Amino acid sequence: MNINIVKLLPIFFALTVTSCTDGEDDAAYEADPQISVPENLRSDELAVSLFREVVQEYAGNVVISPKGAEAVLRMLKQGARGEVAAELASLSMGEPDVPTAMQPTEANALFVDESLRLNPDMNQDAIPAPLTNAPIEAVQQMNAWVGEQTHGRVSELLSTDALKHEEPVRMVLANAMVLQEKWLRPFSTEKTRRAPFYCADDSSVMVEMMQRESCFRYAVGDDWQAMALFYRTDGRQGNPGCFIGILPEGNARDFAATLTVEKYTAIRRALAESSPRKMVVELPAFTMNAPAISLVKPLQDCGLKRVFSYTRDWGGFTDEELRVQELLQCCYVQVDEQGTRAAASTAAIVGQRCVPETLTFERPFIWMITDLSTPAAPYFMGILERP
Repeated sequence: MNINIVKLLPIFFALTVTSCTDGEDDAAYEADPQISVPENLRSDELAVSLFREVVQEYAGNVVISPKGAEAVLRMLKQGARGEVAAELASLSMGEPDVPTAMQPTEANALFVDESLRLNPDMNQDAIPAPLTNAPIEAVQQMNAWVGEQTHGRVSELLSTDALKHEEPVRMVLANAMVLQEKWLRPFSTEKTRRAPFYCADDSSVMVEMMQRESCFRYAVGDDWQAMALFYRTDGRQGNPGCFIGILPEGNARDFAATLTVEKYTAIRRALAESSPRKMVVELPAFTMNAPAISLVKPLQDCGLKRVFSYTRDWGGFTDEELRVQELLQCCYVQVDEQGTRAAASTAAIVGQRCVPETLTFERPFIWMITDLSTPAAPYFMGILERP
């Protein structure tokens, strides 16, 4: 499946390394952050596994928000019991409350069908929505919430077909997140130039290539180079955030499809332990505005199985037999000379098992051809004793 992108370029950077001395224009910016790396540095294993599986599932440019996906999984975990709760607890997710100098805004919502008997402790946070009786209206309601929370950067997480399942949709758990950060050392628009970007299929496209000469963290491995562009903290406490660019020696997709949490951790550690050095960094300005993708198969390949099967292990929400029918995510990312603006929304669509009643006319029965709402005479009436 190809992902259609409005304006999207794979991340690329060119590096020229020299000894590090403060540039004249660096004096106006914050000093390079001091980073203390723990000996037992742990990375988000689920994030790496999910990224790896999504890269193999979808062709072309790829963007996901592990933070958003894990927020929805944690919402599901609140209502899970038994085997489902154990399965969600077994996921090696990132720490949710690490102090950070970045300033994301985040919101969660639980949209519940008007007929669902939700447990009282969950009911106080529920938003009624006509998921079954008026699905188009419900989709509009939920997309409006997403658009408001993401300041319009994600406006259509759910399509009008999102709730058209054979089994009735009972709940939709949604997360929305916005991140807007400025570079510690911004790029000058005067140095941005048109330059070729060489694609994996040996074609090339012209891009707006940003350029910055300054002190950056840089590391190199057996088959990769990496650099870190930090964001401003403006005196805020917590871990400084950064944009990491990884330039593999070979094909980027092959590198991503085989990326392990150990290798990802090694790259992060190498960058954290490196000293800033004088470099010329060239990075294309890019915008990724991708339509929603399904995370069901990638999450199943990461080991999440029971969540997508019918079970009564959702006692925290309701006593009904439920399953996650779909888990969708939509992301927006813009990188330019000033910094990064990003937004993501993720939704888990939860449905109820629908076992149809069986009526077998296997013995003599009465039949009529008429209507149901007028006093008109039936056209025909009969009894069938022997077909």
